[in-house]
Amino acid sequence: MTLSIAFRSAIYLSTTAIAAWIVGEPLIFPSLGPTAYVLAFNRYSGNLKESARTIVGGHFCGVLSGLLSYYLIVSPYQLSSVAYAFSTNGLMLSAGAVVALFLTAFLMLSFKASHPPACATTLIVSLGILTSWQETIFIMIAVCMLYLVHKLYMQL
Repeated sequence: MTLSIAFRSAIYLSTTAIAAWIVGEPLIFPSLGPTAYVLAFNRYSGNLKESARTIVGGHFCGVLSGLLSYYLIVSPYQLSSVAYAFSTNGLMLSAGAVVALFLTAFLMLSFKASHPPACATTLIVSLGILTSWQETIFIMIAVCMLYLVHKLYMQL
């Protein structure tokens, strides 16, 4: 079972990784790994509650909350900017991350779309790593691709 879960996780992620390589867009990002693992693990644990609503909906809540936080609190600062003790940059990044996580959790619970890896997605966006509308659309395309591959692979 251990090898199967690891293999499925890698297969799921490899589809978006290959697509990212081909099109040169951010179709692979840190929170996609935990999503792939959750889907693969739940397949073998008998816990099949992960649905399109939780996976896609959860990440959508994360993207939306991250964008709101980034553009209302964090921008023009980014995580890649040097933050020093008591800096405005550090304060804005920290406040933006906290607000984004709060909003994501609130929205996921409100819409019954709770998916913990989406909390990483909201930080990726709110900290300025992927913030353009194009990049966030690619985040959602990648999440949908991953879920679709999972559904197709489950048929095997």
